[in-house]
Amino acid sequence: MDKYGKAKKLDAIQLESIQCWGEFEVASLNFPGQHHKWRLSEFLQKGRERSRDTLLDDLAFGLRFLVVTARARLVSHFFSLLQSTRSFMEGVLKLLGKIPTSLPSILLSVQNVLKERTETSFECIGMSKNTVKHRIV
Repeated sequence: MDKYGKAKKLDAIQLESIQCWGEFEVASLNFPGQHHKWRLSEFLQKGRERSRDTLLDDLAFGLRFLVVTARARLVSHFFSLLQSTRSFMEGVLKLLGKIPTSLPSILLSVQNVLKERTETSFECIGMSKNTVKHRIV
């Protein structure tokens, strides 16, 4: 506040401090030589350096979490990369094993359908005056 009670505008150094750290300093009116530090709400302005520090802290926490749980994720019995690869390969081999045994049954059903078609296609219906005759040619 100035001597008239109006809010002062921030100077370039204070604006740079807000952009960098999300805080600024002002000289005290009541205590000469003293400075007051004001920190803005992180919701409004966090600042580059504070955002960078938060990012690095979160990355360090994530890396720590990976290092601690990495072994369990790679070679655990139930939930691991090794177990998932093993189960995937087992499933593929089972599918490939079913193909040769299921092909004959599929081919047999196709042959039955073809045989039935040929029988019905060669069947002729003969009609005389009062009777209907079926004969196979």
